[in-house]
Amino acid sequence: SVAYWLDRFLLHRNALVTAKKLAPRTYADNVVEAEFLRKVFGKMAPGEIIPADVGGYLDRRGEKAWVRANRERALLSAMFTWLMRTPESGVVMNPCRGVKRNTETKRKRYVSHDELAAVASIAVRSIWKWIMLVYRTAQRPEDCLTAGPRNVRRLPDGRRVLRIQQGKTGAVVEIVLTAELEDILAEPDGTVVDLDRPFVHAEDGKPYTYDGASGM
Repeated sequence: SVAYWLDRFLLHRNALVTAKKLAPRTYADNVVEAEFLRKVFGKMAPGEIIPADVGGYLDRRGEKAWVRANRERALLSAMFTWLMRTPESGVVMNPCRGVKRNTETKRKRYVSHDELAAVASIAVRSIWKWIMLVYRTAQRPEDCLTAGPRNVRRLPDGRRVLRIQQGKTGAVVEIVLTAELEDILAEPDGTVVDLDRPFVHAEDGKPYTYDGASGM
C-alpha cells in the first residue's frame, strides 16, 4: 500500500538527514506531509494512482491549504521517483508527472525594520544573536543555528570569515566578519569559548532546535 511505501520512503529520507544530504527541517516537514497523504492514498496500491487522482487531491486539499497541497504533492512525486528505482515496488511510472501544481503567489509582505528592532529589543541574548546573524548574513535560519567558533576561518590577508555549508544546497559560503558581525558573535567578557558550542545556544549551552528557537 501507499502507506507502507511512505513509511519506507521516510526511513530513506531520515538516512539522508544522517548523511547530511537532507536538512532536518525538510524531513520534519515531510513527516507531517505524509500524514495528509496517508488519509487519502494510504490504502491504495501505488499502481492504482493515476494523474487525475493527484489533480483531485490538489483541488480538494487546496480548499483549505492551497500551498501546502503543493508540498504534499511534491513528497508524493519524490516517493514515486524513488519507487521507480526500487525493483520490488513494481512501480514503472510517476502519476504526479505532468499534473500542474496550484499557482502560488510571491510573498507580499516582509518584516519591517521597526518590527525587527522591536522583537530584537526584548529577545534574550542568544535569540537576539540568531536574529541579527540571519539578518546580516542573509543565510537560512537553520544554517545560522548550527554555526559556531569552528566555522570561523582566517584568510591569507588576515580577514576573518564565517564559513557556512548550506544545509539545503550543500554550497559553502564564506562571509567576511565585519566589525558589526564580530560584535554580534562576541561572548560576554570572561566567558570561556567552547569550539563545539554553536553561537546560538540555550542557557545550559546546548544547541537550539529550529522549533525551539522559533518558539522563543
